[in-house]
Order: sequence, then C-alpha cells, then structure tokens
Amino acid sequence: MFQDFLKKFDKIVSEASKEFTDAFNKAISGNSVQSGSASPSSAAVDNTPKVDVLNSPVSLNNYKKRVFPAGTPYREIMDVYQRKLILGGPNGFTPVLVPTHSDTLEENISILNDEGYSIKEAIAGASAEEGRKFLEERYQEIVADRGGDDEALIGEFEGEAEMLYNFKAFTDYSGDKTEEVALYYIPTANPWEVPAYIPFGGFNECPSPKTMVSVCKYWYEKYKAIPTTISGDIMEFTVDNPVERDESVNLAKEHYAFCPDRVDQGTMTYTLSELADTLSYAEKWYFWWD
Repeated sequence: MFQDFLKKFDKIVSEASKEFTDAFNKAISGNSVQSGSASPSSAAVDNTPKVDVLNSPVSLNNYKKRVFPAGTPYREIMDVYQRKLILGGPNGFTPVLVPTHSDTLEENISILNDEGYSIKEAIAGASAEEGRKFLEERYQEIVADRGGDDEALIGEFEGEAEMLYNFKAFTDYSGDKTEEVALYYIPTANPWEVPAYIPFGGFNECPSPKTMVSVCKYWYEKYKAIPTTISGDIMEFTVDNPVERDESVNLAKEHYAFCPDRVDQGTMTYTLSELADTLSYAEKWYFWWD
C-alpha cells in the first residue's frame, strides 16, 4: 500500500512540475508589448528570435527581456527579479537588470565586437584563481603608487556606515524613482558568466571584460555574489549575507582593487575602513567607474 502511495505521489509531483515549467516558458516567450503602451504593473515581455549566442557577435537583442517602464515601483521590479532568479538555474538562465538608457554600454559592446571579443573564449578562459590574483596584485600596485603605506589607506572610520537599500543603476539619487529598465534573461545557469554575455570594461581603471569574468567567478565561489545590475559604468551584486566584520577589510581591499572609485569617490573619508564598515552590513555591492 505504501509503495502505491509513493507512485501516486511521484506522478502528482511530476505532473505539477511539468505544468509549472510549461507555464514559465510560455510566460517568457509571450508577445512583445511596447513599453509606452504598458502600465507599470504590466511590464512587457520581448519575444526575440533565438540565435547561436556563443558564436555570434554580442548584442543585447540576442537575449529575451522584460521591460519595466520608468516609474515602475522599485519593489515590483525586484520581486520579479527575485522570482526569475529562483527559476533561472533549473531553466538555464540568469536574470540581470540593465537600464535601457545605457548608450555607453552599447558603444562598449560595439567596440569589443570590432576587436573580436568572444563570449565563448571569455567563459573558457575564466579562472577564480586568476580573479583572486588580479585583485591581490592590483591592490599592491595601488599601495605602491601611494607610497607603500597600507595603513594610511585603510585608515580609521568611526561614523555611521552607508546603507545600500536600493540598487543605483536604474534609480535616481533618492533611490525611489526608477528609470526604464530591462530584465534580461541571460542564457546561462552560472551567474558569474553574466558579464561575459554583457561585457564592458577596459576603460580608465575598469578591468577588461575577460578579467571581470574571472573576478566574478572568484567572488561567486567565495561569497555567492551574483551580478544583478549592469550599465555602461555601474555594476552591482547581490550576496546572501554580509561578510563577517573581521573579513570586511580584506573584502574592501578587493573592492578597491576592482574599482578604486568605490573608495576615492564613493566614501566620505576615502578610507577602506569606511567601505569595510558598509560591507559588514551590506547584501548589495556597488561599483561605479568614472
């Protein structure tokens, strides 16, 4: 009798799983709605043609997306993002939010295509160890350029840590009003590969796209850091938990090596201690390159 019950239970679970998957696939492949004709609560789903992404020039048009008009409540956007993040792994995709006004990102992608950039090569060449080494060596270079005084760079911070409540890539300075933003479904179950599919970097002090993929792999394996937003000059991550306080200074060093502007223009005291204090509370990581 118990065996019969198990068989019936397995059948019910299997049928429910199939219905769920079918419903999801239908949801992300529905007809496109022009963003101007949709209300904030009925954001569009763009049904783009499938292409051989790994062997094609990079284009945001290669990926399915859902567009949220400007003014869509921030919480609504993030609720959809969280649902897609949960669904993504089993269905072979990772969601990422990209502001639609990001002309700099499109220009950078065009330049990379002209230089022969390859998504496949960026992923194949990614190494968590190389990502770690890059951050360590880059930090030492910065310290040397500043006279070799590591303690002065770390400094002291006794103020109140900055709390990152909302992602900045698609919100105004208040963090409440949203710009038009697209939720792209990147065709990989590995979140650290997202910057390979939407590459940027190689300008000013921003790491090259290939280096960025290695750093993302390192941070994903160590902290489960997931790239959540990408624009022409901003990249933000989500982590499940803030780092422990005794580890926050080391992480601040890595963040500074990855993006010096995070400290030089993103803190009040220009010290790693201030950033470390923020990271000991933060479930969001923010990077901006001038």
